[in-house]
Amino acid sequence: MTDLSVRDLVLEFVRATDSLPPEASARVAGVSEATYNRWRRQPPRMLRTSHRARIERYLGLSPEPDPVVWLG
Repeated sequence: MTDLSVRDLVLEFVRATDSLPPEASARVAGVSEATYNRWRRQPPRMLRTSHRARIERYLGLSPEPDPVVWLG
């Protein structure tokens, strides 16, 4: 995890996805388009762990998880 606050992380994500359509940006973060549009107006104070992880991976702030391979 990074040391960025939720607000700073979301602001960076919104800047990084500014050229994408809102529905694509929302899909990247795993949120609804309405939620993403709210983030553009006012960054949240809290994020679900799964959303934070997706945003950090998109921004290159955390490594991709190792793939799981099932042998059997």
